[in-house]
Amino acid sequence: MVFDSGRLSRSLYEQAFPPLYIIDSIQFYWNSPYKDEDLLRQKYLAEGMNPRQIARLFFSSRQCIMKYLELYNIPIREEDRKLGPLSFGERRHYGRLTSHITENMNIEKVKSLREQGFSYQSIANIFNSLKIPTKSKKAIWYAKTIRSLVLRD
Repeated sequence: MVFDSGRLSRSLYEQAFPPLYIIDSIQFYWNSPYKDEDLLRQKYLAEGMNPRQIARLFFSSRQCIMKYLELYNIPIREEDRKLGPLSFGERRHYGRLTSHITENMNIEKVKSLREQGFSYQSIANIFNSLKIPTKSKKAIWYAKTIRSLVLRD
């Protein structure tokens, strides 16, 4: 009698770990809740959620939620339309566009120094020496940045 070690080891393996067979497949159907106009109105208008919060809730993207808000003629708040970087003096708080108190105080300081006769470059040098943070918290102040703050209002 010939001993087949490969065959024996396979049978021991199969005894320890029996093969798994998939008998039924699980069907997964996701009914897109953002396509329900009443639910979207409830979340956006009544509960005051912003599109990003709704998107997280429905496992979707912000752009998709915005698309369906426009499709259903749901009035979109101006703060929800704003994308991209925020202006100096603005911030997002719980998804809402609000005024940044510290940055607005810095804008008032810039205007005050400018009224006293300081140049844009000297104001930038003052802010850099006092380590007043820029919007990005990493950059340094430049005369052009100071000038844009003064001229934007």
